[in-house]
Amino acid sequence: MNPLAYTMDWIDDFKGLLEKSLGFSMYPYQERVTEDVIASLKNSRFVVVSMPTGSGKTVVELAVAYYLIRSGHKNVIPLEPTRLLCDQMYHNFWSKVFQDVGEEYEGECSSFQQGKSLIVSTPFTASKCAPKVDSLIVDEVHHAFGDPRYSDAIFDLSPKFIVGFTALLPSSRRYKLDTRIYNKFGSPILLTYDFKTLAEIDPSFHPPKAIADLFDSEMDGLEDLAYEAMMMGKVKGNKDTVKFLESTLYSYGKRAFCDSLERLREKVKDDHPSLQGLCTSDGPGHKARALKQVLSAYRIEDFRPVLIFTSRKATANEFEATLASIGGKVKVLTGDASKEERKEIVNEAKRGDVDVIVSTIVGEEGVDIPEAKLLIMTDVPQSPLRFYQRLGRLIRKGENEREGGLKYLVVTLTPKTPEYDNLDEAMRNLFNEGVDVSYIVEKKSGKGPVARVIDMVEKSNGEVSFLQVTHGKDISLEEYMMRTGDKRNVERNAMFYEFLTSKSKVKEAGEFSDYLDRAIREGEVYYYYDVKRTGGNTI
Repeated sequence: MNPLAYTMDWIDDFKGLLEKSLGFSMYPYQERVTEDVIASLKNSRFVVVSMPTGSGKTVVELAVAYYLIRSGHKNVIPLEPTRLLCDQMYHNFWSKVFQDVGEEYEGECSSFQQGKSLIVSTPFTASKCAPKVDSLIVDEVHHAFGDPRYSDAIFDLSPKFIVGFTALLPSSRRYKLDTRIYNKFGSPILLTYDFKTLAEIDPSFHPPKAIADLFDSEMDGLEDLAYEAMMMGKVKGNKDTVKFLESTLYSYGKRAFCDSLERLREKVKDDHPSLQGLCTSDGPGHKARALKQVLSAYRIEDFRPVLIFTSRKATANEFEATLASIGGKVKVLTGDASKEERKEIVNEAKRGDVDVIVSTIVGEEGVDIPEAKLLIMTDVPQSPLRFYQRLGRLIRKGENEREGGLKYLVVTLTPKTPEYDNLDEAMRNLFNEGVDVSYIVEKKSGKGPVARVIDMVEKSNGEVSFLQVTHGKDISLEEYMMRTGDKRNVERNAMFYEFLTSKSKVKEAGEFSDYLDRAIREGEVYYYYDVKRTGGNTI
């Protein structure tokens, strides 16, 4: 079946239907994207559309489905990745625009058996029911690149055409398409539209406006002691485990760190006392303290509903306890919540009955609250897709807000840790994917891990022994050589040369030696050898 066999001017009919059923029509850029999709279907059975979150790609999905049905396709299935999205999209859009439409996501097949012309479903249920399919409309199609559940479903359903939609298809994922899909449908045509492209297509289009702000999430003395102990290699055990605990502390805070430490205790052989000191201390961790600072600057009553993202459930629970002292109604959205509970939380926020939603990864995809004016990211996902999906919860337009109102993004970052570098990396990843994030203005200087090296030097009046920095021990190079090597002069001399020309003797300092190297390369600290002092190596 040729999808372009229907040649009548159908677009006006669709726009009228949209106006009648949803109360708005298509923007010119949405009409153009729809035309591009239909033109691409002349040459390919598989088309992928990448449009920024907030640009209304759902309208294009509806338009493409309408066109396919008018062209003679009798079995069109929009696939949603989760039951929550399936239910949300069915009730908010598909059932309002189309007749003879069904919904299946609990493993039931009644809508398929009834032969409805359009059925909103999940990959699992659709694959299980094995209906005849003319076309698949795949929402969040990036899942199909690398997720076997999607690949299996698409292969099993064997549609005549696939049209997929996503906010972002990272270049790294484009090569993860299952070979069975590639062999059956060929290489997909990728249509990519960023905000700039949409504005060029339609001068009336204005991307949502956002202002970004960075807050330092300062660690206190106990947190610093624990972090430096891990960073400098003083915590013994599995190196990967210690590195994970280190990043957990600076990224997610005390409660998540202590929760992970308890679960991984058997892999940390020689607990450093600073870790237990931190986990037995009272009070919130640095991420929770920073959150209170943010909400003292951006008052909840001025920005509700406020969206707060963290990647750890333990941190979300810590935030809930911390926010209890501020006031306002707070709801936590984690994987523990059922589909009905998640849906109710979103509806409460839209009604104005919830002031703050604290969400883990489950809210990065499908929590549609366009009324939100403030998004707080308390950690930085390295995945460009996850980072962009989080942004998408903020930058989409609300009702009666066709031009996009002013929104605020706050990112809390832990100074003197790699988290500041992580934000740089996330921005680079998005830039490399062609995503315009120019509204994210970084106003940082000297906040990354090199700053911790500088801080240690400054605390020692601007001059500190190399061994003191790398080992935390006030010993001389002579003592160090005697302790670590043979006492015979010839071997001591050989070790002395090796020590000065390589990092072999400071490997136990972990990543910190790398940060020290960076500080020296960047001219932030200087290394010199003082022949008049026993301690020799000084920075």
